[in-house]
Amino acid sequence: MNPFIHKFQSFAGNHYIYDVRTNQFVNVNKVIYDIIDDFGTLQYDEIISKFKKCYEVESIKEALHELYRCQKMGLFSNKRFKNMTFPYDLHYLRKNLESCIGYMVVNLTEFCNMRCKYCSFSGTYIYERLHSNKRISDAVLYKAIRYYLSHSKQSRVKSISFYGGEPLTSFEKIMWVKSLIGKEVEIHIDSNGLLLGKEDIREAIIKNNFYLQISLDGPAVYHDRYRVDINGKPTFSRISSYLRKIQKDSPNFYRKNIHLR
Repeated sequence: MNPFIHKFQSFAGNHYIYDVRTNQFVNVNKVIYDIIDDFGTLQYDEIISKFKKCYEVESIKEALHELYRCQKMGLFSNKRFKNMTFPYDLHYLRKNLESCIGYMVVNLTEFCNMRCKYCSFSGTYIYERLHSNKRISDAVLYKAIRYYLSHSKQSRVKSISFYGGEPLTSFEKIMWVKSLIGKEVEIHIDSNGLLLGKEDIREAIIKNNFYLQISLDGPAVYHDRYRVDINGKPTFSRISSYLRKIQKDSPNFYRKNIHLR
């Protein structure tokens, strides 16, 4: 038996194998789930002989083929590490930290205009912060941007991502940052989309080619169950209507710059 795997089933009856060495969860079929304990211990023909009363021989062969393929990718190995080495040398790290920082995340505010019931900041979870009116100061934001610009000069990809709370509630700060960085740095915004109802915000986002990642939990019946506004009202119809306006006004921008999750 491989000591570096752990098998389990979901409540829905799906079969999974956790691979300790790669820290990956792999969804597998029932045949692989059953034979993997003998994979690497018994020979190919021995595994077929052992399980042919339970499964078609062809199904066992397909499962073994898949396991060999996974093994080539580094999964399901039963070999222990003899030693571990850090993959980067000091020169590489220094260069990347001093001049190749490509991506920076800025938490603009702890204020949010929604009250999603599963939100980690809702008060449901211990040791997590709560929603508040705190916003990043101009001085700290300026210092962060200057640091980023001075440490990203050799980076091929440059982007700043704004997070919250709801970052669009501090949209003026996003536009201020845009005036500091010019065109060479992409701006990404993680948003709930509720403030896209403001025409000036929509127009500025399109004009400046910002990238938006909007949170939607599927159809309204599912989304509105948990994603409500600060007054407890559903939000799906409003957000989807704002997105349709963007799609109508600028279809190319919508296709390239709007990501739903």
